[in-house]
Amino acid sequence: MFKFLNLLTQAQEPANESFGEQISQFFRDLWAQVSDGALWGNIFTRILIVIIVIIVGHFLIKAILGILGGFLKINKKRRDPSVNRFIVNVVSFVLRFLLVIAVIAILGIPLTGLANVISSAILAIGLSLQDTVANFAAGVQILSTKPFATGDWVEIAGVSGSVTDVDLMTTSLKSATGQKVIIPNKTVMNNHKINYGFYPTRQARIEIAFPEETVIEPLRDVILDMVRADSRVLDEPAVQFVVTGFGENQINTQLRYWTLTGDFWDVQFEFNDKIAKYLQENGYVFSYFKHSVILEK
Repeated sequence: MFKFLNLLTQAQEPANESFGEQISQFFRDLWAQVSDGALWGNIFTRILIVIIVIIVGHFLIKAILGILGGFLKINKKRRDPSVNRFIVNVVSFVLRFLLVIAVIAILGIPLTGLANVISSAILAIGLSLQDTVANFAAGVQILSTKPFATGDWVEIAGVSGSVTDVDLMTTSLKSATGQKVIIPNKTVMNNHKINYGFYPTRQARIEIAFPEETVIEPLRDVILDMVRADSRVLDEPAVQFVVTGFGENQINTQLRYWTLTGDFWDVQFEFNDKIAKYLQENGYVFSYFKHSVILEK
């Protein structure tokens, strides 16, 4: 058995030998040892021990992850759910990697000899999975810097939606129309992000354009009273109805008020409806482009 296990140390190749040649040489030497019958001394005993270690290790890892999951649930208010899933996944990977190392050690495979093959494999895989590694690194950055949390309404790379999940490789959003949007974490980190739900309050702005002959002052009082009467509108900062500028034959105005972030859309839609109905019922008209044609005799 040990004669086979020493193959890995004996088969270390020159630095300029390719990964494929190393693997090919390894299996040629392995077949030579098997043909000589050198492996059959205590191999069955070691295989039995390995099977026992794998079974016990599997249930031990499962128990550790269960305890960790229970602890994270107890402290879930301090942490985003996506962070909890990330922690469990990383711990699971580390424990299973350690189990593999333990199995290799029981078999007697010298880890120093195996490192040559593993390093070549890692290099080959790393070059082919650059985007995957970049997404993983970006996922770690997102979970550590916390630019948004599950449930926040965000806009990322021009796409808007509610954050449903952040895992190792991707961030998932649920759009306003109920579609699942999956964005690679590298894209998330490299693009402009807007988190509409980060703060507890939010300002709404409703723009209204009136014809140039409209008298704004009485209209301002009516709209301000309408908005202030809604209990969902905050007293501070104060509600504003301002003239923001002038266009072609029109006066541009803007209504500004603050609400709790959770009330933002409901309140804005209701005010849009109420203001439009009031203006229509009281003879006000919205601005439209007018062109004057002068005929000369």
